[in-house]
Amino acid sequence: MFFKWSKNRQLEPSAPTRTTNFFISQQELAHLKIEAMALIAFVPASIDFKATVDTLERQCANVRVRLALQTAGQIGCNPNNLYNLNCPDQILIHLLSPDLFVAIETFMVDTLCADLQRGEISMDLDTRKHKIKEQIEQHVRPSMHVGPSDTFILSYFPGLTSSESFFLEGLISSNVPLSNLVGGSAGGKLDFKESLLSFNGQISGQKAVLTYCKLRPGYHYDIFTTHNFAKTSTSFIIGECIPELRQVKSFLINKELVSAADVLCAHFKCSQEELTQALVGYTFAVEMYGQIFVRSVGTINADKSITFFCDLYFGERLFLVKSGNFVQDTQQAYTKFLRGRKPLSILLNDCILRRLNNQTALDQFKELDNCPISGFSTFGEISFSLHQNQTLTALCIFKGEPDKVAPRNFFTHFRDTLLHYERIKSNRLKANVVIKNTLLEQYAGYNQIMSTNQTHLRDIATKATANNEYVRTVRQEALKLHDSMSSLKELSATLSHTVDTINQHTIEVSEALQKIDRVSYQTNLLALNASIEAARAGSHGRGFAVVADEVGNLANGVQQRLEEIQSTFASMGKAVKNIENAAKAVLNASDENNASLDSLHGAMTSLETQSQEMEKIAQQSLVDLAHVQEQIEDVKTNIQQNQELVKKLHLS
Repeated sequence: MFFKWSKNRQLEPSAPTRTTNFFISQQELAHLKIEAMALIAFVPASIDFKATVDTLERQCANVRVRLALQTAGQIGCNPNNLYNLNCPDQILIHLLSPDLFVAIETFMVDTLCADLQRGEISMDLDTRKHKIKEQIEQHVRPSMHVGPSDTFILSYFPGLTSSESFFLEGLISSNVPLSNLVGGSAGGKLDFKESLLSFNGQISGQKAVLTYCKLRPGYHYDIFTTHNFAKTSTSFIIGECIPELRQVKSFLINKELVSAADVLCAHFKCSQEELTQALVGYTFAVEMYGQIFVRSVGTINADKSITFFCDLYFGERLFLVKSGNFVQDTQQAYTKFLRGRKPLSILLNDCILRRLNNQTALDQFKELDNCPISGFSTFGEISFSLHQNQTLTALCIFKGEPDKVAPRNFFTHFRDTLLHYERIKSNRLKANVVIKNTLLEQYAGYNQIMSTNQTHLRDIATKATANNEYVRTVRQEALKLHDSMSSLKELSATLSHTVDTINQHTIEVSEALQKIDRVSYQTNLLALNASIEAARAGSHGRGFAVVADEVGNLANGVQQRLEEIQSTFASMGKAVKNIENAAKAVLNASDENNASLDSLHGAMTSLETQSQEMEKIAQQSLVDLAHVQEQIEDVKTNIQQNQELVKKLHLS
């Protein structure tokens, strides 16, 4: 393998070079000439990715496989500075030599994530996985013989597909040759607006790249995976979630769904605003056969849901894990992994969160090993056919024949991964059963409540009907009373008019009597004068005197009768006045009663209308309740059938 980056200089190794890596600036890249079986370019997000790819395509067209990955930071190729701290932006090139590999084949496959990148979900999850599987089977067709002892698959994704797990599940269930997978998701700037990769000049933010690499005899590989987290005793069962958007809405707590943020706030005894700070030093993980796989928190949302950097499923148990010593844990795990072996080359995939969350310790991490190491800070890591977060995964190539247990280890991991996906489905069914059992209990309570409500509603309907009859009767009697009061008012008016007439006649008679009284008085005076004159006349006037006396007596009698009549008329006047006052009082009371009866009539009409409406509502509520009860019985039957099905599936 040869390479040079100036016209005057070409480097020729004195011995066969198995692997080579180096940094190069974008300006120097324009003069690069190399010969290799494959190259991987790790491009910082600060450098124009398309321009870099275009230059690579011009300068390295003779290299059969050309991969380029955007990064969130580069790792390796710098003695005593593994994480390349405070280094200028340069491109890291890693070359794969024919000295090590018999064959390398690369395939690019669409992850079908365009809708997810828009924040939309255009198909159900099973359909998505099935379509991805079809894409894989259509495009991935290696011609080499694939065996886990000598073949590995470098698996790279654009960093913003949110589809790594769907793709990997589709891959291991597809009808394509499989072996150990290792790789990661491209990085980028932390605004998460762009994360790209390219294969032979084709740039994509949606397509994954699978590179099958078959080692020559006399070499073998192993995959190193580590993180610095330990499981705590705290765990949560995932309730409502949207795997496509990596969003967990709630946890299942005591058979109830409680919003994810509220559960964590209760655990850490903090407010939602303080939760991000409370989670420092912690993250989450799922467990698979004794190993934990990290699931990192992305954002805590205003609706109390939590977005992760990895998909999660309903019914999965999510463990709270606590970070340990970043440098010490990594180095101890690596020493244990080596078992005295010496690697020839290492390709690293290291989560950007490991870089961000351990910045004070990065300068202590001088080197992992003294062989050529190339890698990058990723937006996700892959090993054991699973997508992970906050993990370091590494492909390590060693001299010597592979361990005899290597194939067995692959099939063990493969089996465990398949069982993991099946367990996700099983957990989902079990959690469904728990919720459905709770629903059955609640439905039983609802049935009892609704039966009681039905009885009450029937009573209401019956009483409403009876009330309608009572209201009609009262309204009819009120109408009769109103009519009677109207007649009484008319009679009172007639009486008042008659009393007025009598009163007028009484006044006229009184005036006539007064005239008679005056005549009687004058007659009495005349009789008295006549008696006096008769006395003067002596015997001649005696007969006249008798007549005068009779006339006087008659006048006195008339006057006495007049007084009696006047007394009687005075009494009659008082009686007439009382009748007049009583008639007026009756008229006034009649007017008031009529107004009250009018109000009563209006109120009774309104009451009758409301009572009729209440009767209708009660009757309709009875119909609705009967319909709801039918639906509840259907749901109950459904749940029981599902439970039987789950039992059968569990037994099988």
